[in-house]
Amino acid sequence: MSDALADDWEEIVSECEKEVLSSANKGKYKYFFDASNHSMKTTEKVATSLKALLDDVLIIVSPRGIEINWETPE
Repeated sequence: MSDALADDWEEIVSECEKEVLSSANKGKYKYFFDASNHSMKTTEKVATSLKALLDDVLIIVSPRGIEINWETPE
């Protein structure tokens, strides 16, 4: 696996955003994107872009992937 930014990172962001919105509409409170086949540079770029798009969410980045969590504390 290369350390380079994937050429399709913008498509990944778009797909993740759709999945997050779909999950939220189904009443779920988190979404996990498996980034194990992507470089950390791509994973970080996708996470940063999602944070900018989705705003008030918690994003946890690891080498395994990105967890997007929007659960409201009780």
